[in-house]
Amino acid sequence: MPSKEVSLLLGVSAKAVRNKASSLGVVAAQRNWSFPRPIRTINPSQNLSYLIGAFKGDGSLCRYRHQYQLSFSVKDLEFIEAVQKAIAEVTSKVPKIFRIRNGNFSLYKLVMSNKSLFTVLNQSLTDLKCIIEMYPTDFLRGFFDAEGTAVTQIRHKRSWCWTDYRVSFYNTKKELLDLVRELLIKLNINPAPKYYVTIGNLGKTRQPCYVLSIYKRKVIARFMKLVGSSIPRKRLFVDV
Repeated sequence: MPSKEVSLLLGVSAKAVRNKASSLGVVAAQRNWSFPRPIRTINPSQNLSYLIGAFKGDGSLCRYRHQYQLSFSVKDLEFIEAVQKAIAEVTSKVPKIFRIRNGNFSLYKLVMSNKSLFTVLNQSLTDLKCIIEMYPTDFLRGFFDAEGTAVTQIRHKRSWCWTDYRVSFYNTKKELLDLVRELLIKLNINPAPKYYVTIGNLGKTRQPCYVLSIYKRKVIARFMKLVGSSIPRKRLFVDV
């Protein structure tokens, strides 16, 4: 029986009927938009692995009543376009990108509600590891786009001049960087043996920020070849 007919019998609104059905776990028989919405199975893929890396780094997941919201806010248009494309491939829905002025620079924001994708991305790192290990380079690229830097520095010493390169990952969660290290080593990309620790989160609750770096030219060249970045400014062309 439709919720409108039930509402007439009970003398309440149709929305009140749907909310009560949701709290009781009752699903409508013929309407896909009924509450609670069914969760669609999302199969492991390169795009999903990329989204896991990107959202673990820069994304935001928020649940409010029947809304399962995913949001992304970054300054690189190429990055958010890569996230948009991956979401479209995974969910068959293309979220919109909004441009927001923030002082002297622009931010690009993407917001959508998708219960199925939310359910996957909201899992713990341990539960997602099986998907990540299927497509490690895609996860690493997504996480590097979100939480990585690529630096070129010209150094001088007396009459000598040379170029130093460095690729780094930053995060306040050490378990994330431990997984990144593990995946890099399996790809024969050996990072520095120790983390550098600084202070992150320039707010009221500042936390230690762990930094995992790669210094050797040959190793950086291999990283750029196998993993790379969706963001042009994070791509290094290293001579070896």
